Amino acid sequence: MKIRLFIIGILSGVFFMNSCNDDLNPVGETIRPGEDGSNVRADTFQIKTETFPVEGVYARTTTALLGEMYDPLYGTLKADYLCQFYCPDDFEFYAEPIDGKIDSVLLHLRYASWYGDSIAPMVAEVYEVSTDLKRDFYSNFDPSEYYNPEDLWGTQSYTPRDFSKTDSAWNADITNGYYHSVNIKLPAELGQKIYEATLNHPEVFANQDAFNEFFKGVYITTNSNSKGNLLSILETRLHIWYDMEVNTTTTAGNDTSYIAPNLEAFLATKEVIQLNRYENLGPQLNELIEDQEYSYIKSPAGLYTRIIVPTASAGLIDKIEGRTMNSFEFDIKLKPEQDWDDALTPPALLMLLPEDSLEVHFEKKRLIDSSVLSYSANYSSGTRTYTFGNIANMIAAQMREDPEEDLRMVLVPITTVVNSNSVVTDVYPMFTPSAAQIRKDEDLMEFTIISSQFTDKK
Repeated sequence: MKIRLFIIGILSGVFFMNSCNDDLNPVGETIRPGEDGSNVRADTFQIKTETFPVEGVYARTTTALLGEMYDPLYGTLKADYLCQFYCPDDFEFYAEPIDGKIDSVLLHLRYASWYGDSIAPMVAEVYEVSTDLKRDFYSNFDPSEYYNPEDLWGTQSYTPRDFSKTDSAWNADITNGYYHSVNIKLPAELGQKIYEATLNHPEVFANQDAFNEFFKGVYITTNSNSKGNLLSILETRLHIWYDMEVNTTTTAGNDTSYIAPNLEAFLATKEVIQLNRYENLGPQLNELIEDQEYSYIKSPAGLYTRIIVPTASAGLIDKIEGRTMNSFEFDIKLKPEQDWDDALTPPALLMLLPEDSLEVHFEKKRLIDSSVLSYSANYSSGTRTYTFGNIANMIAAQMREDPEEDLRMVLVPITTVVNSNSVVTDVYPMFTPSAAQIRKDEDLMEFTIISSQFTDKK
C-alpha cells in the first residue's frame, strides 16, 4: 500500500461555474500557468449513488411517533414506544389522600402536530411493561420482549383533530402553543400501589433505579385497525389523582377545611429510558432499493443514500498526487415531490458523512463539523437542491488514510437542537416522516475537483 500526502487549500480567485439550469457544468481538465509559476487544474469524474435499507436508527429522545400511516410510494410506517417515568429521590405524596384512596390514574400523550389524515379514527393501547428496559436506543427492537399482550391497562379512541372544539378555538390553541392530548384512563390500582409503597416500602423511592425496578414503565401503541395518521408526541405524563383535605382559616378567623382534588405527576424525561420503534411494512422499500433512475431517502429509518466517490477506482489519487486540492463542491438535486394527499416532503436538513462514521456519530453525540468530516445542507425548495459546499477535506482524508478504497459517504436526514444563542447543541437522526428522490442523471453525477501546483519560475 502506498501512502500519499495531500494538502487542502483554498485559492482566492478559483470559482466553480454552474450552468443556468443549476446543474454542474463540467469543465474538463485544464492547466492555467500563472505568473508565479502556479497552475490550476479541474479534473471531472462520475460519482455513483445507491439506496440501502436502514433497519433502525439511534433514537435516544423523549419525543415519539404514535400510529400508522400509508404512502403509495414508500409503503406503511407504524410507530410506537415504551417508556419509564422519572421519580425524584425519596418521593412522597404531597398530601394524604382521603381515606387513603386513589381516585384515578390518567396517561396523557401531549402533541402539537401530526402526519396524515386528521380525521382517521385511531385507538391507543397501553400495556404494562414486565421486563426491564434495555439501554439500547436503536429503533428496530421487538416490543414483545418487554410486555405481555394480556396485560392491557387501557385504551382510548381519538382523532388528531379534536372536533369537540370549534375551528376558532382549535386555531387559538395552536397559536398559543397549547398541547393537545390523548388521555388514557389506566387502572386506579396502579396509583394505589404507588401510594401504598410510599408508606410501606420507602426504599422503592430511594433512587431512580429502585423505582424502575418497582414500576418498569408502559408500552404505548395503536391497535391493528388504527391506520391513517401519526401523532408527534412531545410529552408523556402519568397523573395520579386523589382527593385531599385542605385546612384553612376564614376571614373571620375560624378554622375550616374542604376537600380538593390533587395529583402527582410522573414524566418520561431524558433521565430515564424511552425506546421508540419505527416499523416499515410492505414491499415498497425493497422495490425502491432496486430503482436505477433515482436513489432514495426515507425517514424515520427506512432508506438512506450512499455516495461513492471513485478516489481509487478512477485514478484520482494519481491525478492529484503532489498537488493542493482546493475545491470539491458537492450538491444533489431532487425529483419534484408527489402530488397526492399527505405526500411525504423532503427533509429540511441533510447531513453528509463517511459511511463508517454513521453509527458512532449519533452514539457519541457528535455535532456537525467539517473538521471531523461531517457536513450539512438545508433543502432549497426553489431549486430542489441540497448544497453542501466544499468537501475537499473529506476527499483528501480518504486518499490519505485509505488510498486503495473509494470514498463512501452517506446522506442522513437530521434534526438539530439549538440554544438561546442559536448554537447547535445536539444532532439527531430525523424522527419524523420525510422522503426524497435523488436524481441520478449522468450530468448531475459528474463533479469536478479543482487542484493547484506551485513551481519555481526561473
